[in-house]
Amino acid sequence: MPELPEVETVRRGLQPVMEGEKIARVEARRGDLRFPLQKDFLSRLDGQTVTGLGRRAKYIVADLASGDVLLMHLGMSGSFRVAEGANNQEPGAFHHPRSEDRAHDISDHLATAVIMEPPEDRSRVGFGATVTVRDDDDDGRQHTYRIVGAIEAMPKQGAIYWQSPIALALHDAEVGDSVTLPKGDVEIVKIEYA
Repeated sequence: MPELPEVETVRRGLQPVMEGEKIARVEARRGDLRFPLQKDFLSRLDGQTVTGLGRRAKYIVADLASGDVLLMHLGMSGSFRVAEGANNQEPGAFHHPRSEDRAHDISDHLATAVIMEPPEDRSRVGFGATVTVRDDDDDGRQHTYRIVGAIEAMPKQGAIYWQSPIALALHDAEVGDSVTLPKGDVEIVKIEYA
């Protein structure tokens, strides 16, 4: 099954050829594949204009001029084909406008952003905290984690998603507490908030 980056790549490839275009013909080859299609499924799509193409998780979402939304999923091995000309079997040109899509993505994130204030009790680990821990084993190595949202998460750089197993294990701990992380036990050495 395609992962999120592959689905986003497909969406970005479809966006320039689908947005603003009219659906000329619809064919349902397997109306029983996962869930039965609505009786009026084909007629509701036929002739509609795609006003926007987005993604929610692993679904590609096509907003239609009628107000309907078409959800598309690649399934286990599904794909989309973009061909130029009625009989052309060659795929269309690859399209990946980073600057336009990045601005669109940032606009979407800003439109739904919520400002998070640090907790009043800054002695405990919470969202936004930078936490230094020391391994409880013999070498006593230290690691620093910053608890962040999904967009900012970069685990290799120590910025971990607040719902990740490590962040959930650290949540609400204080300096001196021993915490069991997936890789073993650690002691909280320092908690800071920006």
